[in-house]
Amino acid sequence: MSNPMNELDKLASGLEKLSIRKPIKYGGSTKYTPKGEETISLEDAVQNSKADKSREFLQEAHGIVYGDRHEEYGDAANNFNDIAKMWTDWNRGYHFTKEDVAMMMIMVKIARCHQNWTEDSLKDIVGYCTILHRFKFLDD
Repeated sequence: MSNPMNELDKLASGLEKLSIRKPIKYGGSTKYTPKGEETISLEDAVQNSKADKSREFLQEAHGIVYGDRHEEYGDAANNFNDIAKMWTDWNRGYHFTKEDVAMMMIMVKIARCHQNWTEDSLKDIVGYCTILHRFKFLDD
């Protein structure tokens, strides 16, 4: 009778050596390298998949900042300046800047994450960081 633990160890060592054919993007579809040609390890494939998902997440946040939100509300600098003026008036004196608005919106999203982590809130945080970066380092 075989030892189940030995069988599991054999199976696990086989999985460590597992490789898959490398995916190649052609236009809108995905093809794979022919059998016997370049392969990648399963671990590398998982890491590539994670990197692809992170890239998609950041691209979506960028698309929101420079696409949907820009079309809906106009330029972020103008919008954030308007908010800063309203906050300054409301606060009766402290002069808020558009950079303050970006930081405070990040804090609003972080506070929301204390209650409920959502991908949307994280995209908004990335978006506000993108806008803040633009204000501090790219705009004149």
